[in-house]
Amino acid sequence: MQGVAVHGIFLDETPNRYSAKTAEYLDAVRQEVKNSSGILGDRMVIYNPGSIPDTRFANLGPDLTAVFEETYQTYRSKALQDRLSSVPYARSRCCYIVHSVPSNEVRQLVTQLRHRAGYLFLTGLSENYYASFGPTWSDFVAAMSTE
Repeated sequence: MQGVAVHGIFLDETPNRYSAKTAEYLDAVRQEVKNSSGILGDRMVIYNPGSIPDTRFANLGPDLTAVFEETYQTYRSKALQDRLSSVPYARSRCCYIVHSVPSNEVRQLVTQLRHRAGYLFLTGLSENYYASFGPTWSDFVAAMSTE
């Protein structure tokens, strides 16, 4: 199919605890993606530990890191908010993945997270949340398109 191409790799379940061996491995994977002739464009590398990774990973060069992949209820916890406030990544290099978001909270959450992350995925679905966009998709799109 003409015009369709891979422009990056999403590495799911990457480690969030630092060790020299893990850092070396992730750097080798990142270099392989960046040097791949089968991937076009900037060859974006996305790490998804699904949780806040050790701050030393921030300097290893992923283009984007998913610093949160959990339920809305977990996101709202005070302890997690305290930890998220110290995430060392620039907004442009952060991603949040939040599922089980109540429909009446989508717009407010998008507004809040747009200041924390350059990339967002929110859904009201509480299971199989990567299988479809769910009933809150239009609210998510509308919230993303407003200033």
